[in-house]
Amino acid sequence: MPRRFDQDEGPTADDLRAFNQEDGEDVYCPECGAVISDLADICPRCHSWIPEGAQRTPPAVTALTRRWYAFVVLVVLVVFVYFFIFHM
Repeated sequence: MPRRFDQDEGPTADDLRAFNQEDGEDVYCPECGAVISDLADICPRCHSWIPEGAQRTPPAVTALTRRWYAFVVLVVLVVFVYFFIFHM
């Protein structure tokens, strides 16, 4: 009997292991901090290469947090320069 391709056989045991979120096999992207599979070579969020042995703990400062710090520093600097130039 020919094999029918319209029947779903379901995921394989390797697929379940790779995509199971509860087995502790996730790592974090060193660039953006996204949670990714330990089998991934490229981050699906920022598209950066994932080095072998990527960190398994969440990064302390993510790229978004760094952008916010830069924005706040820029605003403080602009306010400081404004008051320094126009109030002296």
